Amino acid sequence: MKNFWKNKIVLVTGAAGFVGSHVVVALVNKGASVRAVYRPGKIPERLSSVIQKIEYCESNLEIDNSINDICKNVEIVIHLAAQLHPRGKHGELFANNIIINNNVQNAVIAAGVKHFMLMSTVGVYPDSAESPIIEDEGLKKEPEKNQRGYGWAKRAAEIQAQLAEKKFGIEVSILRPSNVYGPQDNFEGDNLFVIPSLINRIMKGEDPLIIQGDGKHLRSFLFVEDLVRAILLSVEKNPGSAPMNIAPNTEISIRELVLLLLEVSGKKPKICFNSDISGGRYQRSVNTERASTALGFDASTPIKIGLQKTLNWYQSHFDF
Repeated sequence: MKNFWKNKIVLVTGAAGFVGSHVVVALVNKGASVRAVYRPGKIPERLSSVIQKIEYCESNLEIDNSINDICKNVEIVIHLAAQLHPRGKHGELFANNIIINNNVQNAVIAAGVKHFMLMSTVGVYPDSAESPIIEDEGLKKEPEKNQRGYGWAKRAAEIQAQLAEKKFGIEVSILRPSNVYGPQDNFEGDNLFVIPSLINRIMKGEDPLIIQGDGKHLRSFLFVEDLVRAILLSVEKNPGSAPMNIAPNTEISIRELVLLLLEVSGKKPKICFNSDISGGRYQRSVNTERASTALGFDASTPIKIGLQKTLNWYQSHFDF
């Protein structure tokens, strides 16, 4: 079978990030010529294994126009860059992400890029959407309360990309992934997501292990390698700009998740569920039929295996 990616010039924004670094490595392994775009500063450790095989480009997408030159002669842009923090600062997150997305998409149009892949979010969905949530809910009512600014910015980016597809003939694909986890995730700081936060606390010996909520909340967690596969498929198959949910077809309760993490880590703290603090909606899952039909995609990594791989990486990179 012909290698779709061989010698293709591919630009990845957010290349030094958690998901971006995995995408860059996958592209290098497939023979693509990769331009990795990330914020000014030292060469990121996440890209150390491929740094000699890529073209790395510093660009602050919020304040400069260097992305215009970086995009020249590029065939495919995989746009992953976003500002996720500080959480709760909805106005700041909205404004900065609007600027980032606008700068990148204008550069894509000016450079005549063939395919633009936009990473969106399940945060575009309203709190009232019924699970499993279908993609058409993404422009109804307000985005979920906890991600309002970020969700509105991603809605705007989706519409902007779809309009570019119609006006300029650019191929566009848009993915809305669920909760992503895996090796090279962010395990430091105060704004950690569920799985890295739990791994951190467990491996540092927190006992009792206090969990927000009663543990009955159901969530779906997407292993990063599955998301990378979906990203590449969305470019290869070019299904059009209708957004696609990317998530496992199974859910797990927070209680089950904690017990699995304790099993793979070998730790045995006492678990205390604090029912006085809300854990959010009891169920929030998405319908994945569109991605299954258009891409032939299935998030196939069992969560226990994904957690073990993540924990193995953590143990090799952190002292505890």
